[in-house]
Formats: sequence, structure tokens, C-alpha cells
Amino acid sequence: EMAVFFDDIVEMQNSNDPYLAGAPWRPFRVVTPWRLELPVAGGVTRVYGRFRDKAGNISRFTAVDDILYRPAAEFRLFLPAVMVR
Repeated sequence: EMAVFFDDIVEMQNSNDPYLAGAPWRPFRVVTPWRLELPVAGGVTRVYGRFRDKAGNISRFTAVDDILYRPAAEFRLFLPAVMVR
């Protein structure tokens, strides 16, 4: 189970700001919903995170992930052609 790797983490901060300015500490969850600050179509946005363990130690480095933004309007749905007799 993935949660075993995080068993000592109790809180986290998430932000679209690399300095996590004003980001509150929240209870840790492996999966957390997050609202992105969206860039222009085709642009990249980033989410930053920091963690705190049971002893109050804060992660030494800020975790970051890049997300490529593609609006739904850029996608097209192609249905398979079906022959009926």
C-alpha cells in the first residue's frame, strides 16, 4: 500500500506559489484535490508542496510538479465507423 511510505507525515502545504506564501498547513492526504492557476492554452503550470512529520520536522525541499494545460476544446472525439446491413 502506498500510504506506508508516508506514515510519518501528518501535514502538508500546497500552493501555486513557489514560496507557499500564506498556504495553510492541512492534514496530509496521498490524493488531494487542488485548483490550479491556469496558464494560456498549451502552457505549463506548477503545483508546489511541503510536508511536516509527527515530530514537527518540515521537508527540506519543496516538491514541485509541472502540469501541461490543454483545454477540452483542443480535443476531438472520433467515433469508429460502423457498417449496418
